[in-house]
Amino acid sequence: MVLRALLQERDELQRQLFELEDAHDRLAREHASVEREHAAVSQAHVAARLLHRSLDRAQVLTAILEISINLIGSEQVALFERDDDPQRLNLVAAFGVDEAAYAAVSVAHGSIGEAARTGAIQLATSDEADAGGGKPAVCVPLCVGPWVAGVLVLFRLLPHKSGFEHVDYALFDVLSEQAGVALVATREQG
Repeated sequence: MVLRALLQERDELQRQLFELEDAHDRLAREHASVEREHAAVSQAHVAARLLHRSLDRAQVLTAILEISINLIGSEQVALFERDDDPQRLNLVAAFGVDEAAYAAVSVAHGSIGEAARTGAIQLATSDEADAGGGKPAVCVPLCVGPWVAGVLVLFRLLPHKSGFEHVDYALFDVLSEQAGVALVATREQG
């Protein structure tokens, strides 16, 4: 009788232990999710502050490159802007890319042009990104309302970064919505 009671008590304690372990695992996952969200919000805030701290064109261009390099983690970045010809984008800043090869691009072709035409972020498939060869990993339209003022192109991520993360997508949204405004504001000041 006592043995049976002890065995039942042991079984109940094991069941409670399993429930506690499951609750702990669930809370750990929730905590990690909250941490990721916090990081995304923090980095988006930093990016927005960098973009809007000055009306100096050089500082705004530098801020866009810094966000791309230091927050997103790209080692090849090109920033294009529309000019008087709506069918062309001109390179205005770059890091790690052949500037002569990308001095101007047509909006009629490719993922850069697609981003400029549609105002939608263009992400390469994993196969396209793995292939490299100068193909963009992501093209982020820099918008002022529905008008695309330019396109930010990230060609390659840093070697330690295997792909885009949740926080990167939040930064793409900040850049798409706010970098175009900052870019156009510097043009108006110049």
